[in-house]
Amino acid sequence: MKLVKCKNGHYYDEDKLLNCPQCAALTIGIEAETASGQYQSQLHTVPVSTRGIKIRHHKTVGWLVCLEGELSGESFPIRDTINHIGRDSHMDISLYCEKSVSREKHASIVYRPERNICILQVKGKENLTLVNGTPLKRERILHDRDIITLGDCHLLFVVLCDNRFSWPQNE
Repeated sequence: MKLVKCKNGHYYDEDKLLNCPQCAALTIGIEAETASGQYQSQLHTVPVSTRGIKIRHHKTVGWLVCLEGELSGESFPIRDTINHIGRDSHMDISLYCEKSVSREKHASIVYRPERNICILQVKGKENLTLVNGTPLKRERILHDRDIITLGDCHLLFVVLCDNRFSWPQNE
């Protein structure tokens, strides 16, 4: 998350939005929500053109599917950026009810478009992270169908972008 302050003193996440949602809402006479999480959720259901807000668009490059844990059966898109994984609601991949997962940045998955690979990174020694049953001490390139274990949560990594398919880099 990259918080920036607009010219009117509002804060917003520049990783997800190209301009201030409060200013855009105010310029067309729409009252901005006070809780930013609620406001950002509404942006996805309302056409952007009606609000005058440009949303930073990240393409899906793969998925995590929860095989074991409180979120068993749920899937989470991995975007062509840095994907922070944690229990908090503002994480890119929010495992919100997995109590054995750290609240903030238990791990991250970074997509490298020049090589069409995803890299799993751990954030500290206290966050036990396994890949295919082996503890991860450093970053590791993920392969299709790897099993990532964060605490008691087991996630299947599914690839979209690889040597067979990738999004054009100039978009």
